[in-house]
Amino acid sequence: MEKRFQPQYDPLQVFADSKTSVGLYARQKWRHEGRAEGWFRDFDETVKLLRAGQLANGSWNNSEINTIQRLFGLHLTVREPDDSIEVALDWLLNKIALSHISVIPHMVPGWTLNNLPFSSGCFDHFVVCAGLFLSNCFGRGEAKSVTVLYATVAQEIKAKGGSLCSIGCTNNALRAFVVHERYSRSRTTSLMVDYLGRRQLASGRWKGKTPFYMTFNALAHLDSANASRQCVKAVESVVKDQNKEGSWGRTQKEWNTFLVVHALNRMNA
Repeated sequence: MEKRFQPQYDPLQVFADSKTSVGLYARQKWRHEGRAEGWFRDFDETVKLLRAGQLANGSWNNSEINTIQRLFGLHLTVREPDDSIEVALDWLLNKIALSHISVIPHMVPGWTLNNLPFSSGCFDHFVVCAGLFLSNCFGRGEAKSVTVLYATVAQEIKAKGGSLCSIGCTNNALRAFVVHERYSRSRTTSLMVDYLGRRQLASGRWKGKTPFYMTFNALAHLDSANASRQCVKAVESVVKDQNKEGSWGRTQKEWNTFLVVHALNRMNA
């Protein structure tokens, strides 16, 4: 939008020499180190670690969470799907197909979701929404198995007036919907944005346990007047809350900074 959406302090120093998937993305895209020998060396080391331990069935440890973590890291680094990524997605989507969103939920402890764009919520919604998000990341957004899942989640969101069973689950659904070309413009997404708009406070933050930086980032992905209004309202709080070394938050500083810088870049585009 305008250059007024700028942080007080340089946030890019947070990513200096980082070898995490988030840090490598920031170093390549924002610090413009993608042609440097040091970046390539760190990239190769990190990708090797991300791929390590993948089982023949495509998963890591036969764990949905571990597999989602590795796939998200590969999305930020490798970017394009290859055979190992495809088989991992197949495994994850097959696990989702064998389960049911409506089963009694159990909660995902927040610490297991570090450096993932998802919030603590019921396990079933988390896995479905992460599967939808990652399917889009790797070019499967219009696959029939994926669009059927989108339709199922959309129906539940509409029935509940724009939310799911918790604000965490709603955030996870929003994350999945904003990255899909068609569903980002859908009535379902509008309902979720409206729901968040009713929860936004004068400070720009959202009520309760709504994850501030993830919500700000997700809304910044949308070409929506309501989403833009909420982002503009949140910017004052974002700028005010920046740490002097350039980061955001008390914990997960690199991750929070990634979310904010990514959102501000989209707003300023």
